[in-house]
Amino acid sequence: MVNNADIDAAIAGREAQVVKLRRELEIAEAELRGMKTVRDQFLGRAVPSAVEPVRVRTRPTYTGGRQPGSISKIWRSIYSDLYHGFDKGWFSESQLIPVAFKHGVELRPKDARERLQAHSQHEIVEESPVSPAHWRVIEAAARKFGFADAPLKGENVTTERTEPNGDDIPF
Repeated sequence: MVNNADIDAAIAGREAQVVKLRRELEIAEAELRGMKTVRDQFLGRAVPSAVEPVRVRTRPTYTGGRQPGSISKIWRSIYSDLYHGFDKGWFSESQLIPVAFKHGVELRPKDARERLQAHSQHEIVEESPVSPAHWRVIEAAARKFGFADAPLKGENVTTERTEPNGDDIPF
């Protein structure tokens, strides 16, 4: 005669096996997506944006000062240069530093990451879902700040700078 404990144990064992197999499937699918992305980048194809970046929808409470989601003219100019200066719009955190320096903003790598993370909460930039530390300006932000069609030009937008050793920054 079969007792309930044996049946329950068999069911629990099978459920554990299903959970393990589902996890292995998720990992295999993620690896496959990554392989396809690497292949497409290697061949110079545009990487499909089937996977949307994760965006944090929480915003800090407004406490005065600049309105949430607005950025200074200098940061608009920095993002304009990045938006128009990199193939497919993706740039690394380390590539932000010399562009910001050109506009008079000195950033350390930690500062660059923190600034990008803060601006991602306001949907100005987004981080690559497949390549950590790579970002791009969101199309809607480029339209909102007026540089979707052409780089920003005008007075008081940039303050030209040189590298600390006196060399011009090649942009």
